[in-house]
Amino acid sequence: MSSVSTAWCQALLPLPLDIFTLRLHVCVVIGSIRHKALRDYWTNGRTRGLNPEWTDKLRRILSALDSAEHPEAMRYPGSYFHPMKGDLAGRYAVRLTANYRVTFGWNDDVAVDVDIEDYH
Repeated sequence: MSSVSTAWCQALLPLPLDIFTLRLHVCVVIGSIRHKALRDYWTNGRTRGLNPEWTDKLRRILSALDSAEHPEAMRYPGSYFHPMKGDLAGRYAVRLTANYRVTFGWNDDVAVDVDIEDYH
């Protein structure tokens, strides 16, 4: 997956609504996903390898992450967003379940290395 420059996307703002709608789907993207099953779910809708109880929440988390313009945009009610510390400094996490988190880094206006982790 490749990232798209937000400067290029901002140039689309004066164009008609149909192209503006395209901007929302093309310009702000998840740059990369580490977890193979999560990547397959996001790109193809396949749930194999994921806990079926997680899929609805994962869809909401990934959709929010896909439209986020900065990491702190993931600080919405119930997300338990937090920057990680120690060896994982520079990464961020939101709660998936009591034990599991969706973690990600941030690079050039996109989320990168999105993963599902039990780091406790």
